[in-house]
Amino acid sequence: MRAKIRADLAALPHLPAGLVDAVELCASEAFANAVEHTRSGQEGGRVVRSLTRPAHNRLRLAVVDDGTTDTTPRIPCERTAAEWVEAETGRGVLLIAALATGNPCTGNKRAGQ
Repeated sequence: MRAKIRADLAALPHLPAGLVDAVELCASEAFANAVEHTRSGQEGGRVVRSLTRPAHNRLRLAVVDDGTTDTTPRIPCERTAAEWVEAETGRGVLLIAALATGNPCTGNKRAGQ
């Protein structure tokens, strides 16, 4: 996954290295969440990603999965500092939100998320 997104980014002219690294990390985290928290991680599941450049100063990454299960990723807001130190999961969506601009995460509109 990372190699494919990096190859796609390399084909786009004049992208700063930091942006390439950030997009690669966001794509990887979104893909991992799709596999872990949706039907995409089940037999026959799919994850589709697209990378577009709607303007010279904007990239758009979309990661589409096969829909929710009972483990939909959510930003964990109710953790104490000690719980964050011990937490083994729950940072991916926060990481994407910190690196992306605009509206980095949209949920399943049909499910009302």
